[in-house]
Amino acid sequence: MKTISWNCRGCGSPSTIRHLKHLITLENPDILFLSETKASSQSIAFLIQQLNYPHHFSVPPIHTAGGLCLLWKFGINLSILSNSTNSITTEIKNDPHQSWIACFFYGSPYKTFRNTSWDPIRNLDLFSLPILIIGDLNVTISNEESLGGKPYEYQDGEPAHTIINDLALIDIGFQGYPYTWSNKRTSPDNIQKRLDRALVNTDWFTLFPDATLVHKAAIGSDHCPILLDT
Repeated sequence: MKTISWNCRGCGSPSTIRHLKHLITLENPDILFLSETKASSQSIAFLIQQLNYPHHFSVPPIHTAGGLCLLWKFGINLSILSNSTNSITTEIKNDPHQSWIACFFYGSPYKTFRNTSWDPIRNLDLFSLPILIIGDLNVTISNEESLGGKPYEYQDGEPAHTIINDLALIDIGFQGYPYTWSNKRTSPDNIQKRLDRALVNTDWFTLFPDATLVHKAAIGSDHCPILLDT
């Protein structure tokens, strides 16, 4: 199964739709998760029509900020369990006797709301199932995940550090360029960070021991898409 997560920074423009179509043609993802859609219901409906996914679920933006959209193919047994401004939590069944939780997540970029935006992740502790969290977490968790800008401090990674420890989550790593976001400025003002990732528990890793995450080339956004292949 292939899953693509991308902070598209608005999905209403013809260029973004063109980039998405190219990405889908290239990778053929079973599940596509878009964050920061910044799109009205009419724009989302048009996007869904253009991308030709039979199943979809969206969370509207607040005014023109945020917004989520999840699309998936026929044959993917996916059920929506809950959603918030920052997340869509689902259950995916591989067969009648094997299911797992996938939380598609967009961490708040605002310090005021960052802690509460992680509440859906905290609530995953209620499930005794394999768990995947994927998306733009909007946080770095080590000094190596930033290039340029102010020096990294441990509190910059909260509440991610605490929640990762409490839920015993594992970062599955990545292949490709080490950073997923850039402010697109020239040196010496350029800043790059690894904000997009996948976190799992040990049960999920046992279920998908050969899973890989690839940072794809940045297209039409300051974030690059990430591709999870299980």
